[in-house]
Amino acid sequence: MLRIFITLFILFISSNAVAKRGVVQEAPASITIMASSSLTNALSELINIYSQRKEISIIAIFDSPTELEYNIQAGDVADVYIGEHPQTLTSLKRAGTLNVYNIVDVAENRLVLVTSKNNRLSDMASKPIDIKKALDKLTNRTLLYIVEPETTWIGYVTKQMLENINQWGQFEPYAVRVANARTNLHLIDIGEGAGIVYYSDAISNKNIKILSNIDPSLHDKIQYHAALVAGNNNMKKAEKFLEFLKTDEAKSVLKKHGFKTN
Repeated sequence: MLRIFITLFILFISSNAVAKRGVVQEAPASITIMASSSLTNALSELINIYSQRKEISIIAIFDSPTELEYNIQAGDVADVYIGEHPQTLTSLKRAGTLNVYNIVDVAENRLVLVTSKNNRLSDMASKPIDIKKALDKLTNRTLLYIVEPETTWIGYVTKQMLENINQWGQFEPYAVRVANARTNLHLIDIGEGAGIVYYSDAISNKNIKILSNIDPSLHDKIQYHAALVAGNNNMKKAEKFLEFLKTDEAKSVLKKHGFKTN
């Protein structure tokens, strides 16, 4: 879990600052945001812009939506939740944990088949090709890295897409299941196989080559929602941050990091 402290004009990121229940925060925060790890780069930039302009401090905690749901339900401090897993959003709403009257559609993501530029698969095509043609070029000896379908949204839509093109049965026995999207990208980067990742993650790593842009119609939408956590003590400040996410400036940053906005 990654905690990001932003105080006035300083952005400080520490991978060792892990959020723990019952532990006093290391620094005071005006807003605490829990967000999907796939938003790390884009949201960090947005928080930096916003915190400098408003002269407030922000803590951002990045993890999988299911882990964030568990933390929020367990009572961890949070003012804003941002994630793409619809079941997590539904569960939090049913539990009365989110303010259902203030939910913002932040951005959309998409899937791509990728490999490392350093391995032989990078020569498979000079430019991205159709996913069926790309998978046909992979042999049973090629590792296919996918994120766990049972616990993550990216894993669920990956499996859904492969089923819709009648490829799940062929690749499932050889697939390497990974816990989260960022670990999946790292294993592809250092390994000899290919894998399916979010487009936003793929373009964040210069060593990754996109083999196929996957048609979004082959799976359910990857839509990120932002919502206020009910009962927080910073409701007005959190509401203003959600309003910031709707601005053209925020949308421009999200687009730069590979997300689609309305």
